[in-house]
Amino acid sequence: SNHFDIPMLAEEFLRAGIDFDFSKCRLIDAQTIFHKMERRNLAAAYKFFCGRKMEDDFTAHRADEDTEATYRVLMAELDMYAPGVQEEPDRVLENDMDFLAEFSKQNDNVDFAGRIVWKPLLGADGKPLLDKDGKERKFEAFNFGKYRGRSVADVLRADPGYYSWMMTGDFTFNTKQVLTRIRLKGFNK
Repeated sequence: SNHFDIPMLAEEFLRAGIDFDFSKCRLIDAQTIFHKMERRNLAAAYKFFCGRKMEDDFTAHRADEDTEATYRVLMAELDMYAPGVQEEPDRVLENDMDFLAEFSKQNDNVDFAGRIVWKPLLGADGKPLLDKDGKERKFEAFNFGKYRGRSVADVLRADPGYYSWMMTGDFTFNTKQVLTRIRLKGFNK
């Protein structure tokens, strides 16, 4: 409720001219309680899927052992959500790299920081254009600043100084790497 319902209610109150002060309310959010009580980290996943405490099997914060624990969690997830094990079709995971990669996707970020994102290429009718396989065609767009929503390639052509500004700015190395790849792709066209 605190992430969607209450902000929407506050907007509606203000739109209706009602000045309601939510700071005086005690807002109880079941989702926040759930996330705080049911941890979402590797140790919690290991206990849930493997039935054991991670500290009983591994030394904390060792990359090799964290990798082994993550592998065991993934194998247990594939077993738990295998076809024939789950009754609901939307709770079935295919043991397929492409399927799992697509299923794991949380956003349309091109870079890890989310400064550049994939946006659908729209036709004159405002609907997404599709490729030969029926998937949406997409382009890389800035997700911040004065060029938010604009094609990175177009911006780099129209304002070459923006590339230099980003390369010397406080952006992650990954963002700079992605930006450079897009720029080089533009030179090769």
